Amino acid sequence: MNNMDKLIENLKYKLWAVVVFPVLLFLDQYSKEWARDNLSSGAKELIKGVLELRYSENRGAVWGFAQGSVTVMAVISIIIFLIVLFIYVKIPYGKHYIPLHILAVFVLAGAAGNLIDRILMKYVTDFIYIKLINFPIFNVADVYITFSAFLIVVFSLTLYRKEEFEFLHLSSGSAKKDQEQQKNDVADQDETA
Repeated sequence: MNNMDKLIENLKYKLWAVVVFPVLLFLDQYSKEWARDNLSSGAKELIKGVLELRYSENRGAVWGFAQGSVTVMAVISIIIFLIVLFIYVKIPYGKHYIPLHILAVFVLAGAAGNLIDRILMKYVTDFIYIKLINFPIFNVADVYITFSAFLIVVFSLTLYRKEEFEFLHLSSGSAKKDQEQQKNDVADQDETA
């Protein structure tokens, strides 16, 4: 693949993210606005005894943990968003890494969606309640983040080898040079022995 092909492939990934990210963010924000408008007067049962839509103002972390720490959670959310963005930028291009690109965009959209709520509303709007197992109330952004994180773990155990995550090293260039130097040192030792 020549440099022009690499550039075009790189631009396709970035264009995809630029299009999909705002769509995912819109769906999250629209669903929360709908919940504030339609559920504040009472819950709506979708599947009796299993699933309902119930309005909740989450002033803590995911699934209602750490209530009352909106500012701390906003700062943590910004840090997480920036870390995931940094990782997204470092993910190599190519068909093998498409799942990671997709999942990273979902995580970014989920983090941004909840961050918008924390900054503008001083709480995160949650409204999906799995009554059957009394699961904490959550929202669309939480679904993006949770399922994406789960799939990233599954893929890292099944689809990718440890070496394929070398792009995550902060100094991957120097780390590769160190590894090559160690191999050369070992080869030199073998030759002299």
